[in-house]
Amino acid sequence: MLSARALPPPFLLPSWTARQLAAVFTQQRRTVYRTPSHGRSKSNHKNKNKGVEGLFGPRKEEYKVPRAAAPKSLFEELFPEERVEVKSEDKPTPKKRKQLDKLPTFQWQEDTLSQSPGGLREQQQRELKREQAQWGMSVEPLHLSPATLERIRQLEEQERREASVLVLGSASKTLEESDFFRLSPKGQHIEGWTSGIIKIIPGRDPQTLTPLGHYFILFTSYAAARAYFDQIIRLHTLARTHPVSKAAIVPPPPGYLKPGEDVESLVRGFSLVPAYSRLSLRQLNKPYQPAILKLLSNGGPTIIARQKSGAEDMVLFSLEGGPALTELDVLKLLEDDGRRRNLLWRLAKEGKVVKLKDKNENNELGSDGTRPLRLLNVMSRYVVSFADRYEARRFVREWHRRPCPLQKEYKLGDEPPPIVSAKIMW
Repeated sequence: MLSARALPPPFLLPSWTARQLAAVFTQQRRTVYRTPSHGRSKSNHKNKNKGVEGLFGPRKEEYKVPRAAAPKSLFEELFPEERVEVKSEDKPTPKKRKQLDKLPTFQWQEDTLSQSPGGLREQQQRELKREQAQWGMSVEPLHLSPATLERIRQLEEQERREASVLVLGSASKTLEESDFFRLSPKGQHIEGWTSGIIKIIPGRDPQTLTPLGHYFILFTSYAAARAYFDQIIRLHTLARTHPVSKAAIVPPPPGYLKPGEDVESLVRGFSLVPAYSRLSLRQLNKPYQPAILKLLSNGGPTIIARQKSGAEDMVLFSLEGGPALTELDVLKLLEDDGRRRNLLWRLAKEGKVVKLKDKNENNELGSDGTRPLRLLNVMSRYVVSFADRYEARRFVREWHRRPCPLQKEYKLGDEPPPIVSAKIMW
């Protein structure tokens, strides 16, 4: 038997026997590795994880593995500050989807009215008036009295009479107003500012209105006309000495170019006359001759045609190599083309199509009571007036140099269809 000193103190010995400790460890091991069964009740399933009293107090609950976070989109990875947290209240539920407003029923009668030209026009006018009333704008269009229009016409005529005139001859017949305004000397104080040109009157035949290749350029003062004259001379010289297709042999002398100018861009923008041709540009001195005064007073053949037709935007329409058509035939041709493209051309209210009299066309009877033979190469010309300039330009893009189908089918041996020439009158 051991002595009392060899035994441990009493507080170091457990209060349980070895058998009791073995039973406790065995029960604890079974509780930890036990798996829930489908046949047990919910109460047993809840109570199975409460733990068992062990040596160091009650056992803690099982460790739960946290769920993996949802993968982020590429937008959320690149822009995390722009991410919007969607609340559970904002998420659509089946009940909320049912409460969404349905689309209104289709109004067949209103849609049918809006498809017609008159109904669509009325609907657009109502929407325009509603928008103008919302912004406090004047709903009624501006109507000038005849006295005011006459006063404006007199002021324009007086301005043309007092203008300084440059005459450009031997030029192309297809120039536009932009070809002249583009070459104006630029302002030194305001970027993109040009001044001086009042109007450009292209020379036309009084009867056929065909361009003749010369232009009258009207300026506000003699100094503006002289500055434009020097600019044209300088650009034509650059175009001759520095062609775009070839490298320049001799560079321009110092001081010939203004600050910020490029030789290539200047030469490309000069299109009044070819670089290899002779420039015909002269300035008229006052007082002008009676023919020039008459031209300045009435504004040229284009303005006279506008006054006769009552429209501002006109197109010179001609057929090359075709029979002579009446005004009604041309109008029917345009209406058929509008039906083909499913969009009628918007013509002017008055003077839609006016036929011009040709010099070679003589319908008077001769001395023997017979009509003279009509030349086969006579070109029939017409003036077609449109509602605005945009519609006139669309018509030119659609019809210029296009075969005109005068009959539905062409058979072998028939004459080819005539070619249309459509040009803006300005």
